[in-house]
Amino acid sequence: RSKTVEHRVYSTHMYQEAIEFYDYWNDVKFDEWGWILQDRITNFKNHIITIGFDGKYQYLKYDCVSPLQEWHVDRHKAASQYAGYVEDNWQITDKLNLVVGLRYDQAELSVNMDYPGYPDHFDKDWSAWSPKSRLSYKIFPETTAFLNVSRAFRVPTAMEYCWYGAPTGVFIDPETAMEYEGGIIQKLGNNNSLRITYYYYDIDNYIMFNRNPLPLIMSGQVDKAIINADYLHLQGIETELNFQLHRTLSGYLNYTFQEPDLGPTSVPESELYDDQYQLPRHKVTLGLDWKPLENMEVLATMRYVGDRKTSFGKDIDSFITFDLGISYMLLDRKLKIKAYAINVFDEDYEEQYHIPAPERYFGINLSYMF
Repeated sequence: RSKTVEHRVYSTHMYQEAIEFYDYWNDVKFDEWGWILQDRITNFKNHIITIGFDGKYQYLKYDCVSPLQEWHVDRHKAASQYAGYVEDNWQITDKLNLVVGLRYDQAELSVNMDYPGYPDHFDKDWSAWSPKSRLSYKIFPETTAFLNVSRAFRVPTAMEYCWYGAPTGVFIDPETAMEYEGGIIQKLGNNNSLRITYYYYDIDNYIMFNRNPLPLIMSGQVDKAIINADYLHLQGIETELNFQLHRTLSGYLNYTFQEPDLGPTSVPESELYDDQYQLPRHKVTLGLDWKPLENMEVLATMRYVGDRKTSFGKDIDSFITFDLGISYMLLDRKLKIKAYAINVFDEDYEEQYHIPAPERYFGINLSYMF
């Protein structure tokens, strides 16, 4: 079971000719909780069966005030989503393995509001079946080929469904996607391996935000504030080398290249905030794991992200960050103490345009296994 709470209070300084400059005040709160129940059955020959159920519930509350108008959305349950799934991992032969699964999602979204010109309540019900499959075959003793094909389903978030307290959810549909992955895993001696994967994701009804949704919402053009693009195609190549340099020192090196392609939209693309532009085309991660003592572990990670351009045509610089962590096990390895430093050299960088990433920070984590 898990629970999260998000609370935002902010004011936007705006201008309209009739009243000149003014402040638009907004207080928004989301909270949600979820659960998962899963069991694995292993008493079938050559089969491992996994059965599970999960659910999540999201609540929202809005208070929006400006000199022109105001509206309020009392706290209420905006979204409920339930799912059940089953998976069969079948070892057909010594060389051939097949995983097949099926997931069913049922989602209910509901908004109560006091928004000028719209009903004070609207809701939608969505459901989807999402099959998945993974086939792997050991071509040679050290070489395995694999192919994954699956379908994915994503319901709009509460913020997408009720942006600035407006009924944007009336005009958008959930995202569905077909996901294809294929590649090779090659063992390179003891404790070393190379994995190469090509992936292609075909996302239908990709949800996008307008660059400046508030004037559209306030002028009654809610259907242009958040829209569905016909599709987003995302393809790329990922390579990962896992290595062991010494019995106490191991690590991995990962490189990813990806390229997006956005389909037609009902609003000109120049008016949309298109976050897929901010996906890095080039990304490299190097991780090292050093165990100087039996109960001690030192983890170091370097990450490089290439430069990008936003849909505004603005540049986002490339960056390199370093993280470091040290852990120690006590009480017969039941108690683990971990200290870590994120962004060790205090790099000034942005994952997204004009949103500064955290500066250097430190933390301590304690965990105990019963």
